[in-house]
Amino acid sequence: MTDTPDTPDTPLPEEREPPPGTVMTQWVIYDHPSDHPNGYVLRAAYIGQDNTITIDNAAWYSRNLETLRRIVPPGLVNLSRFADDDPAILEVWL
Repeated sequence: MTDTPDTPDTPLPEEREPPPGTVMTQWVIYDHPSDHPNGYVLRAAYIGQDNTITIDNAAWYSRNLETLRRIVPPGLVNLSRFADDDPAILEVWL
């Protein structure tokens, strides 16, 4: 887990490759999850052809929500959480 500085200059690693068979990548921001109760966490979730979801083991942490929003790849749309999402999920970016 990377503790991000509160600047928009923390890039996503370019060498990250989604698992084979990935058809879509979602970026999920978690609100004070149990593994980092003092801040927010950004993780990629890879959707496979068979509708499986693989959560990337790389993640970014910040006490500032806007910092993580600036790390999300450009051009994506912010979806608020759905009622049946894990309570720690704040938003999903597609």
